[in-house]
Amino acid sequence: MRRTAILLLLILTAACAAGCSAPPPEESPAPTTAATPAPAGSEEPDIVVTVASLTPRYSPDRPFVFTARIKAENQGAIEGRGVVITVTLIDEEANRITDTKNQYIERFMPGDTKIFDITLTNADPARTYRVETGVIFNRP
Repeated sequence: MRRTAILLLLILTAACAAGCSAPPPEESPAPTTAATPAPAGSEEPDIVVTVASLTPRYSPDRPFVFTARIKAENQGAIEGRGVVITVTLIDEEANRITDTKNQYIERFMPGDTKIFDITLTNADPARTYRVETGVIFNRP
């Protein structure tokens, strides 16, 4: 009985001490925040926006819409932050805006290209439309 108790005590001690012999885990370095300095003065990214296509979408159970495929390229050497691309559907006959949508891009790196589809509503299939775009920078 005494032998069993001693043997059990030795096994329990070995099990408890097993984690103590390993070296402590290495400390991970403190996280650093890399900041990109804001453009100096009047420097702005050179973002070129083109309308790749304007496709009408017919549906029996939904209103008539256009889908505009937009391609935006940052051709400059400066990163764009808080970029808002405005896409406007204009009725050419009445020369009025029928719908406007915005596409927000948080960071637009130099040389980067973004392609996205925008659905524009309030259109009449019997009329002619065009799409105009605009770019705004530094929006939070």
